[in-house]
Amino acid sequence: MASTSGAVDKFSREGLKSRMTKLVQQIPGYGAVKFDDVKPLVSPVDKMAAETKMGISQQTLVSNQQKAKRITQYMAALTATIGGFIMGTILGWTSPAGDRLIAGEYPFLVTESDLSFIGSSMALGAVFGSPVVGNLVDTVGRKNTMLLLAVPTLVGWGLIIWSQSVIMFCAGRLLTGFGGGSFAVVVPMYTAEIAETEIRGTLGTYFQLQCTAGILFVYAVGSWASVYGLSIICALLPIFFVGLMLLMPESPQFHLKKNRVKQAKESLQWFRGSEYDIDSEITDMQNSLEKERSDKVPLMQAFSTPAAKRGLLIGLGVMFIQQFGGINAVVFYTVKIFKDAEVL
Repeated sequence: MASTSGAVDKFSREGLKSRMTKLVQQIPGYGAVKFDDVKPLVSPVDKMAAETKMGISQQTLVSNQQKAKRITQYMAALTATIGGFIMGTILGWTSPAGDRLIAGEYPFLVTESDLSFIGSSMALGAVFGSPVVGNLVDTVGRKNTMLLLAVPTLVGWGLIIWSQSVIMFCAGRLLTGFGGGSFAVVVPMYTAEIAETEIRGTLGTYFQLQCTAGILFVYAVGSWASVYGLSIICALLPIFFVGLMLLMPESPQFHLKKNRVKQAKESLQWFRGSEYDIDSEITDMQNSLEKERSDKVPLMQAFSTPAAKRGLLIGLGVMFIQQFGGINAVVFYTVKIFKDAEVL
């Protein structure tokens, strides 16, 4: 019985297979189609048409995944923030130079009272620098403003180097203070505008880092150099800065503000690298500028909301505490403070 049942099952399976094969062979066109004749569901022409309609291609999608080049952004930020280094040398100059001026290193009398005027003239110059540069950056550009600031800074150092009176010292400090205070406005602006969002905070710290490095530099050099020699070294820094800054592009944001889209793209491409697709970022910048223009309100109205008032109060409060805490007095007269405290 078992063998008979197995034979029946085998017969049934073979019979079913045979009948299925015959049914398939009866389908019209069976065997006429070859694999080589199979066409893709979407032809290359249709694919290109679809990509054109959508405005994006597979190649574009791949290129958008290309990371931006950051070495150029770091390099430009370090170059621009040399302005902060210059500001640091201006801030710290009176500390090593003060006692030597009083000791008679220059051929005219400098009293302690005179030294206080020489030191504070720098801060007075910085007060005038900020509002002037605030208008200049949107007129001639961020880069050109930084280049122009080298002029009053150099003239100021020249007056200090070849000074014939306390008044010349004060005038020199006034001009160098104008340059230093102006750098504090334009350099962070330039750095923020050239940086990617991911590294904007990092690059934003460079200005203050360079400023403190400049203070340390002038303290170190001033420990062995004469006032004349120290001033010459400080005067060389703006020249060095101009030479490097000439190699850097203008901020793409400024070009867009002047409706120079081509130059903006060239600038941003330099900062991001030749392989990076900048179109979406340029579009975002343009949209942001358009929104800024459309939402522009008078200054008093901008600070009419409670949130704006609170932010203004906090910002000004922090700056007030910093400045009125006496930090500049410490920076200006560090050597004298330590000597009077009998530390040096």
